[in-house]
Amino acid sequence: MAVINEAPGKYWDFEALKNPPAYKVDDDPESAVPGLQSIIYDGVEENGKKTGCFAYIAIPEGEMPDGGWPGIVLVHGGGGTAFAWAAELWKSYGYAVIVPDWYGRRPGEADKNSEPGEKPRRYVAEEREHAYENTLCHITNAANLVLAHSLLRSLPQVNSDKTAYVGLSWGSWYGAMVTAIDPRFRGVIEIYLGDRKDDGFFINGRFLHAAQNKMYYVLGTNDTHGSPASFQDAFDTLGEMLGGTSLIVELPHSHAGFRFQPYRRYADALLKDAPGLPKVEKMQVDGSKLSAAVSCCGKGIKKAFLCWTGDRDEEVPSKRKWQMLEAQYDKSAQMLTAVLPEKCYQCYFAAYDEEDISTHCCGTGNVVTLP
Repeated sequence: MAVINEAPGKYWDFEALKNPPAYKVDDDPESAVPGLQSIIYDGVEENGKKTGCFAYIAIPEGEMPDGGWPGIVLVHGGGGTAFAWAAELWKSYGYAVIVPDWYGRRPGEADKNSEPGEKPRRYVAEEREHAYENTLCHITNAANLVLAHSLLRSLPQVNSDKTAYVGLSWGSWYGAMVTAIDPRFRGVIEIYLGDRKDDGFFINGRFLHAAQNKMYYVLGTNDTHGSPASFQDAFDTLGEMLGGTSLIVELPHSHAGFRFQPYRRYADALLKDAPGLPKVEKMQVDGSKLSAAVSCCGKGIKKAFLCWTGDRDEEVPSKRKWQMLEAQYDKSAQMLTAVLPEKCYQCYFAAYDEEDISTHCCGTGNVVTLP
């Protein structure tokens, strides 16, 4: 089954969503965190009832830059909520942050310092009937995330021309929808997913063809929710709207991903004119010789690898064993080269601009699947 391409206007009215929603301060003591503002903002209607969304707003301390603080819409994944620790972390990076809970729930005491808490979270209003298979919920959630952006942009401390979306797991799948609705972001940063899949599910990349923001991906080779092939399908669909990729061998999947450095590097490059991560162009295959140009060196290439798997017969992509073989980098030519490993099934180049590769600060090229 091929992934269909749909027009976002079929489901969302951006002219309505770009208006800041009404909101009120939330005085629930269990969600309150010093230094963060707790609010509930009005979402769109679902089944004839207006939805309400809890969110934390965090504004950095100190002297505000000219034009206001750059802004981040920080979006959690499945099973998560508006995490206070994530809001505080990105606030410490120098960003004004809005962290909405797209379930329509309040975070509890146990959610403030870890992810996710053991204590059940409570609903803002009447409990929503939420299921991941419920298309209407996904349409509502994406709309409410655009409204969160409209609210953030309306704050006097925020530079409305310097905002980015950072979504993790389900938040990244929503990012692949939000990018087709909202053109106002400088970029959309996808953590773990936001790929294209050959299935009939609504969250399958059907809006990526209509992306209006540059897309930046940090992904794992062994993610159980996506695969290098489905990621590459998304990259190919985006074309010139693909801003950068960092495909990491065996990257763990959890809300701790908000702490990974590539996401901050992408945001800093988009909103603070800081050096971006390396960028690797399309791999050329000439017999057993592999090569790819490096169009952006980031802070300067420190290490380079050919990442590859030979597990052609393993039908479950997340179970394939990936290896990292040192590649050659010619600084003067800005070119990566490697010899194709015997029995290689899939491979890609990775260029790191930090000595410690555990920071995951790299740019990666396209994933090549060999016949």
